[in-house]
Order: sequence, then C-alpha cells, then structure tokens
Amino acid sequence: MQNELCDLVLDERRRIGEHFSDVTNRVKSHVCKNSMGYKVIWLDSKPDFLYVLSASKGCEREELIKKSEVLIRAALAEYHKKRGMVIIHNHDIDNFEVILLDKFKKNASDTKIGNQLFGQLKIEHIPVQPV
Repeated sequence: MQNELCDLVLDERRRIGEHFSDVTNRVKSHVCKNSMGYKVIWLDSKPDFLYVLSASKGCEREELIKKSEVLIRAALAEYHKKRGMVIIHNHDIDNFEVILLDKFKKNASDTKIGNQLFGQLKIEHIPVQPV
C-alpha cells in the first residue's frame, strides 16, 4: 500500500493530503452523530489507479470496513479503473483503515451503486506541479 503513495511526486502527495484533510474536517464538524464523507482522486501519473479518501464518525469498525469495501468497488466501477485504494479515518477511535484492490472486475451491483454514490459528483482538474 505504501508503494501506491511513495512513488508519487511531492505535490501529488500534498494534494491527496489536502483533500483528505478536507473530508476529515467536514465529517468531524458535522452536527450528526453518524456521518461519513468521501472524495475520489486519480492522478495523471497513475491513470489506472484511484484513491478514495473517506472519514466517518458514529460507525462501528466492522461496519465501516464493509461500507468502505462497497465504496472502493463502486468508485472503481463508476470511473472504469482496475486498481485503487480507500483510506478511511475513523474519528471515533482516531485510526485509519486501508483497503487496496487490484485487478478489479466490476459486476452489475458495483455499477449501480457506483452511479448512485459517484454519478452526481463534480469532477475538476487540478494541475500538479512536479517537485
């Protein structure tokens, strides 16, 4: 899993960190006891790989892992990628979980859930500066 982050240039890692921080802060400050947020990023340097950055509070660890597996499968299906990882920050116990998928093959359920969860998200291109 570290290889999927360590081979990025500094600015790519910085961008991932900024987006991850944004997601975790939004969930932390959300008024509901149970909350989950996520963002998806893929980089030009790794066009077949995507990152799902997620945070939650008020969710048991086992349930969070199950939801995260659905989340990464749905994202890979929606964005037509074969590889990816989800990084989840659990605010309740202040820890991180990571799920890595390789050679992903989508099914009808993945496609349907992917469209529901990601079909309406805004896509923007953010240029990365090589450092």
